[in-house]
Amino acid sequence: MKVRNASLTYKFNKRTRQREEEIDNDRFLENYAEKAIVGWKGLKVKSLPVLLPVDISGMDANDEIEYSEEEAVELLKSSSIFDQFVTDAMNDFEQFSKKKAEENVKN
Repeated sequence: MKVRNASLTYKFNKRTRQREEEIDNDRFLENYAEKAIVGWKGLKVKSLPVLLPVDISGMDANDEIEYSEEEAVELLKSSSIFDQFVTDAMNDFEQFSKKKAEENVKN
């Protein structure tokens, strides 16, 4: 909710003469990427065509893509697969549970 509320803009509707809130999608994705994605490791150039339409002909397929917030935002905008992965990871509360992490260390 904090990310959503930080992304709101307000506009005046001439027809209803009321102020209406509207979400700025670009600002939302930037805020969401900042809060939800800490970074990544292992994302290779050869995986990019699966995620979004991109020409990798001049790149080495085994090079890793370094994390940057701009790259994360671009992937969220252009790739429903990546967006769904991030959403699923955010909804998997067990991943973020300290007690669960401690149990895994014990095992």
